[in-house]
Amino acid sequence: MLHRSLETIQAQIQPESSGLKETMQQLFTDLRDITSGRAPLSINLSVSGGPGFQTPIFTMNSEANTGGSGTSPPPRYRMSRGVKTIPDLWREWHFGLNGAKSVVELERLQPGWHSQDDTFFARRHRVIIAIKKHARESGLSEEMAMHLAEERRVLGRKTLDFLGKNQNSIFIS
Repeated sequence: MLHRSLETIQAQIQPESSGLKETMQQLFTDLRDITSGRAPLSINLSVSGGPGFQTPIFTMNSEANTGGSGTSPPPRYRMSRGVKTIPDLWREWHFGLNGAKSVVELERLQPGWHSQDDTFFARRHRVIIAIKKHARESGLSEEMAMHLAEERRVLGRKTLDFLGKNQNSIFIS
């Protein structure tokens, strides 16, 4: 009887522990991305100070550790695996994350910088191209097209990876 009770408890706990293990693995991956500077990290603090007091918002970003000597080639940028939304991808692509150069600038200054990351780069690039194409064809600004793409991504419950593999589905109603 005790043995059967323990088996029942174990059967109930096992799915939860499996889910917890996956959550912990994702957490560790996200923390690695944050501490290496590949993922955006914003910490917002607000302070209450009474009437007329302006509430400041402080943002702290993690920075990548370069740690190299002056004689070694500059470290290659690896696109962030922590970027999960189209606006964050757009930001990484056009403006850079955490003080790193934008993808546009890297393309201009260091052709081939993504050689060890070609598949990931190509999928993200296809999303950017689809947004720019839709903007041109629809007479929208690129930023409006980007926000429209994000709305459709969220409504369709799609990931950036899915959109990179199926870029023609981004703007299909």
